[in-house]
Amino acid sequence: MSGTVEVHGQNAVFLDGLRLLFNQKTSRLRNAVSVEAVQGERQAIDSLGANRLIQKTNRNVTVPVTETARFRRWMEQKDYWNSERFDGFDALRTHTDPLGRLAQAWASGAAREWDRCAVDAALGAAKVDKYGETAVNLPTSQIIPHGGTGLSLQKLKQAVKMLRRVNPDRDDPISVFVTSEQEDELLNSTIVTSSDYNREKPLIDGALPYFMGAFFHTVDDVLNLSTPAAGQAINGSTGTFDPILPLDTETTPGTPVRRCIAMLRSGVIMGELLPITTEINPAKEYGIYSQQLQVEMSVGGTREHESKVVVIECVDNSPTEFA
Repeated sequence: MSGTVEVHGQNAVFLDGLRLLFNQKTSRLRNAVSVEAVQGERQAIDSLGANRLIQKTNRNVTVPVTETARFRRWMEQKDYWNSERFDGFDALRTHTDPLGRLAQAWASGAAREWDRCAVDAALGAAKVDKYGETAVNLPTSQIIPHGGTGLSLQKLKQAVKMLRRVNPDRDDPISVFVTSEQEDELLNSTIVTSSDYNREKPLIDGALPYFMGAFFHTVDDVLNLSTPAAGQAINGSTGTFDPILPLDTETTPGTPVRRCIAMLRSGVIMGELLPITTEINPAKEYGIYSQQLQVEMSVGGTREHESKVVVIECVDNSPTEFA
């Protein structure tokens, strides 16, 4: 539904409510990691090492006792919040409540922040030992170098092999996180699109849901219209892309490198002290009909083990600005 309002002696058409621009509805990584409800600011994650039975070779001997190795990691919950006030007079000028879509926009932004937290947990330093005083980085052995190319089948096969080598349990699925650039590179391969090699039909919707033993998830950069292209005014016509999967444009000038992620579901554990929560409250100190929308969450995570996460470096020349 639309209406008209008098502006400088002319009738101007306006649309009720607000449009959502470039917002994902839900987290892209949530279903591909382990999510736990936690209590307190810091949570210990205890893991058990491997063990084996010992062959009994004699009669009437005592049963051996072996202590299973235990390893501890820590994840810290980090708090995120923001709010926005909606002027009561603006609300009176619309026929529908704009706060519904505003809440959707903030929830979408929170979902992207949740994904960034999960990426940080996968790629950042894990805190280990009894009190979490030792930081363990992802070793270079878990990084497949870009080699001056984008995402190739060879890199993908190597990543899947590395993950299955440490965890052959097929009930622990592998997920690969890429952008549309890497997805397009794979779709250009006849092996990916041929029914002789792939039971899925990726060309129907231009996406690759499952291939070579891994589920694919597209985590694209976010077009931020609040940060215009260089030298441009803030009017919504230009913007810059904010990466969720890291894009390094500085280490090797002229060769931007994307860090795609392949990992087991058990490879990253995310804790939620407070899931994404939005609430709309009156803000009468700013006017009788003024409303304030608040969004909050408290999340944090860690790698369960470095062997369960693989970084696939890819040369990515995607534009960093929209102009």
